[in-house]
Amino acid sequence: MTTRNRRKAERLGAIVREGVAATNIRQSDGLWHVDAGADSYAAPVLVNAAGAWAGRIAADLGEPVPVETVAATEAGDGAI
Repeated sequence: MTTRNRRKAERLGAIVREGVAATNIRQSDGLWHVDAGADSYAAPVLVNAAGAWAGRIAADLGEPVPVETVAATEAGDGAI
């Protein structure tokens, strides 16, 4: 998630947690419930912005998404 996207999401009411594992992700009564460290959250929408871990999290939730590692070019600029 880019800083720009994060700031806009937070202005719109999203809560972004970094450096804390999301655990016990579940859905009940029309809400997603997520534990993150000592805190618990519930919301009607869950955004999976877990970067390299997004594929595993999606698969754990029954929505497998193929995530593939892409190597940077020799120039080191990340362009493919």
